[in-house]
Amino acid sequence: MDWTTPRTWVTSELVTAAFLNTHIRDNLNFVHDTHGPIWVPAIEWAQVAQNGLHGSTDQGADEVSMQVIQMNATNAIYFGATVLLPDDWISGGITWKLHYKKVTAAAGDYVWEIDYGHIATGEDIHAAGANLDKTFTPTDDTNYQIESIGTSVAPSAGDLIRLVVRRDGVEGADTSADTMHFIGMEGEYT
Repeated sequence: MDWTTPRTWVTSELVTAAFLNTHIRDNLNFVHDTHGPIWVPAIEWAQVAQNGLHGSTDQGADEVSMQVIQMNATNAIYFGATVLLPDDWISGGITWKLHYKKVTAAAGDYVWEIDYGHIATGEDIHAAGANLDKTFTPTDDTNYQIESIGTSVAPSAGDLIRLVVRRDGVEGADTSADTMHFIGMEGEYT
C-alpha cells in the first residue's frame, strides 16, 4: 500500500467512509508497517579512534548482559556506523536517542556528540555533515537510561546515513570520572 497525501478538508464537506479509510486508516497502516524507529546497537558500531572497547561483563547463569561499548571520561572516543533509509521513507528529521548505562554512581555532567551526514546515490562519500551536541547529568546512577540528543535535518528516501558518536571526555564540560556503557542509538522519525 502506498502513502496517500492527506486530504485538506473544506467547510461543510461530507466526510465519507472511503475518505476516512484512505486518508487515515491506510496512512496509519503505512506508517506503522514501514516507518518504525531506526536502532543501531553497540555491536554494529566500529571504532574509528583509540581507547574504545566492545565488550560485556560476565553475569550469572540467570542474567543477561547487553553488548556495550565502554567509554571512559578521559579520552574522546569515536565510533562510527552506517544506516540505510528505506526507499519509501517519507518523514522529516530524525530524533536521535542515546541508550546507555552508567557504570558507577559517580556524579557530574556527560558530553556527547553525534556527527552525521546523508549520502545519496551519485554523491561523494565524504559529503559534508553536521552534528548534535548534548551535555546532561544522568538522573539514575547505575541503570539503563535513554537520553534524547537532538533532531537531525531531514534526509531523503534511500539515503545512507553515516554516524559518528563520541563522548567528549577531554572537554571541561564532561565532569564525570565515570565510565559509561554505550548500548546503542535510536533514531525516531519525526
